[in-house]
Amino acid sequence: MKNRSLKALLSWLAIILIQILVSYQYHPNSTLWIIGTILATGLTALVFWSATRISGPAVFLKVAVVAMVAAFMNSQAMDVAYSLLRAPAGNRLDLIFEVLLFGLLFLGLTLASKALILGSKKNK
Repeated sequence: MKNRSLKALLSWLAIILIQILVSYQYHPNSTLWIIGTILATGLTALVFWSATRISGPAVFLKVAVVAMVAAFMNSQAMDVAYSLLRAPAGNRLDLIFEVLLFGLLFLGLTLASKALILGSKKNK
């Protein structure tokens, strides 16, 4: 149990660090950087939580759909944040590319942390 908790802690610290780096490179100011980090980390947690509850056939496909929906939610929320802060959209990608890239990021981080934390289930 202690080993699993340590793996979970390290996994989420790595996810937060990756989200900080991605957000820092992607957003033009520190306020949007913090908002983007918090939002992306929360949505990664949502995708991870969903991935632990999805079972049956086509698990990967179902988790990928959840990740893409979370990425769309991220894009829309960041649009609101940019509008409220009157920030220039400068280096933001078009919607389809932003959703695709963030969806792949959420999916990759979820699958990596799920594999690390839960490990493979062995048949007894």
